[in-house]
Amino acid sequence: MTNHLRRCTARLGAVLLLASLLCGCGDDRDAGPDAGASSGSSGSSESGEPAQPSASSDPAEPSETENGSGASGEAFDAGQFTVNGPEGWRMGAVTSRTVRFSSGQPKNNAQLYKRPHGLVFVDVTDVSGEPTLDALVEESVRSEPRLPDGTIDGEPAYHLANRDQAFETQEQLGLWRDGQQIRIDFSLIGGSKKQRQALVQSVLDSWQWS
Repeated sequence: MTNHLRRCTARLGAVLLLASLLCGCGDDRDAGPDAGASSGSSGSSESGEPAQPSASSDPAEPSETENGSGASGEAFDAGQFTVNGPEGWRMGAVTSRTVRFSSGQPKNNAQLYKRPHGLVFVDVTDVSGEPTLDALVEESVRSEPRLPDGTIDGEPAYHLANRDQAFETQEQLGLWRDGQQIRIDFSLIGGSKKQRQALVQSVLDSWQWS
């Protein structure tokens, strides 16, 4: 399978995961789009951000996205590092080396507009040699553009992201360290761009190498 086909397949998988996550948010059909979240066209303001419901529709809940601190949810201890998911999100094992943090389904569209929902994956794979960040990007199945390299708790990491969508954020950071390839993926929907980016940063800020 070519890298292009792998990346298209991965993108479709991310969309389907989000669709399955949000399939229960149609109880409030008049509050916004039922199934058009990925397009960001319906229920959006002229500035490109999703229209926000009144404060009385769903009281705000404190979260890392609002106070700028590191995520304080459930912690994944991989031996070489620990990382926390967002507060209130549930952690589940996908494989012995992969975990998923999930927001669960929003109760209604008003809640979806108020704060981000979605999935965060953390994956650890043993690899031989010392691959460069460029080599790791070539092996990635993600299709998002490459941004300037970032860091994960001080360690250089490649950064793939699509931040142009009003209603959706897809990002991946990855690196090689001590014989392991480590990736963290964000598939987020809802809330504002600022809230989604704050959630990404809060999870990264919680990362600690052992």
